[in-house]
Amino acid sequence: MGQSANIDNGVGNVAASGSIQVSPSITMSYKLTASATILGSTITTSEVVTIDVVPPLDPNNMPNPEDIAPLIDPTTSNFFKDNQFLIDNQGQPIQVNVQPNALQENLAAIIKGEVTDRTGNPLPGVRVEIKENNKLGYTVTRNDGQFDLMVNGGGSLVLQLSKPNYLTVHRHIDTDRHQFSVAESIVLIPLDSQVTTISATASSMQVARSTMVSDVDGDRQVTMLFPPSTTATLELKNGELQTLSTYQVRATEYTVGDTGPQAMPGTLPPQSGYTYAVELSLDEAINVGSNKVTFNHAIPVYVDNFIGFSAGGVAPVGWYDYASASWVPAEDGRVVDIIAINGGQAALDVTGGGVAATATELAELNINSDELAQLASLYTAGTSLVRFQVNHFTPYDINWPIALPETAVEPPELDGENDGQENPSRDCFGFGSIIECQSQVIGESVPIVGTPYLLNYRSSRAKGYGKNRFTVTLTGNDVPIDLLRVELIVNVAGKKTTQIFTPTPNQTTTYTWDGKDSYGRDVYGPVTANVTMVYHYPASYARPNFSLGPSFGLPSS
Repeated sequence: MGQSANIDNGVGNVAASGSIQVSPSITMSYKLTASATILGSTITTSEVVTIDVVPPLDPNNMPNPEDIAPLIDPTTSNFFKDNQFLIDNQGQPIQVNVQPNALQENLAAIIKGEVTDRTGNPLPGVRVEIKENNKLGYTVTRNDGQFDLMVNGGGSLVLQLSKPNYLTVHRHIDTDRHQFSVAESIVLIPLDSQVTTISATASSMQVARSTMVSDVDGDRQVTMLFPPSTTATLELKNGELQTLSTYQVRATEYTVGDTGPQAMPGTLPPQSGYTYAVELSLDEAINVGSNKVTFNHAIPVYVDNFIGFSAGGVAPVGWYDYASASWVPAEDGRVVDIIAINGGQAALDVTGGGVAATATELAELNINSDELAQLASLYTAGTSLVRFQVNHFTPYDINWPIALPETAVEPPELDGENDGQENPSRDCFGFGSIIECQSQVIGESVPIVGTPYLLNYRSSRAKGYGKNRFTVTLTGNDVPIDLLRVELIVNVAGKKTTQIFTPTPNQTTTYTWDGKDSYGRDVYGPVTANVTMVYHYPASYARPNFSLGPSFGLPSS
């Protein structure tokens, strides 16, 4: 039996039982013709395959949604159709690769946000997508750092943001159908410029260090110690394992400067205080898109104790799992002090007693003589460090639990009513025409003859009336003595406003919405304003609760 296969458009003959990869730069159709000879008769069949190629999004050519958004039809209410221009394939699209029927009209929602670099400048060209949902396509940040992504709302989604040579971050975003969700400010940071080559066949311990980081919190540097014959294994996207004979190591700190909190790879557990986080990575893993790197030996990692925790204290450690977009507790680290250099080896205080650790105490921490010798060559007596061990590379976080002052109280609850609400339950009515006394609204209801309907008139519906206004109580008679500031965040129709207030008694504020969405269009019908009030207090580190195992993310003891 003879078999043959041919693909046109320049591909030619291919193996009948094999495969071939094509990478067209434009949309192309290929005709596959297969033939087989059976008992002297030749049977031929063909199939046409079209590969639709969408050019990559170019932030320099992407339009601003405000410039192309169609006006909203006041006679209908259809969030999906009003914003379908985001995924329209006519002209320069804003969101591409959306699969047919992937977006459901009754669930449509939009996530908006802004991405900057560490200095606060807009970062264009960042790919923005929903993690592990390529059916919804993706967008990129424009030259102003802004992005808009249409999704199916009604739950929590994981937003994934990535850019070559930058660290990928995730953000959990709560969405509601037919609503805008505005993400908190997001910062992407580049990989650390310091790279170290590690050999898997080395017969002695090798050292890899990050660049020194300095900000108002202090100076610090990451030091990684690779035991002899430490091999690195990558798990590729297809599940195959690849062992490396040499590999390039980097350590990139997230928690630098004022924008550090916005650069974190994922949201920290609520009981964990923002302290220090670092991405440990291999260039080889980044190049092939692998998020799983493991080692055959545990690797000690040291960070300068720039916060000033006491020797012997437990250091809660967690690692970020890119697969689940969550933090996972790891084995606790330890704060150690180098109290002396003796005979080419560091003498460590690991209990806080001010004396050198015994052999038993060092063995419990898996510290051997090779590690002590390396510490002696890298540091001087009097240096205080935080030590932990890793057996795989990913972001790591060292964060102690935090405690608020005893005087701390929650902000007052919002009443959920706006100043111009029609017929609020608290209102009263005068005689004759409808007079809503407290709302200061005049109205009239006129029956439509022959129908069960009424024509309802309200002065509150006139253009310019403050119906889109509400008042928020910020503080009561008694203000907590430790309250630093009050933050009010209002999200309405994709427009986010943040205000900061000093903590004074009996304080209120009035917010007025201009009736337009984030694209500058007049909005008709009811609109929900999402209002968040935050009380800011000074926080202090608390004692980790390590009695039940790893203490990362747990309340203090």
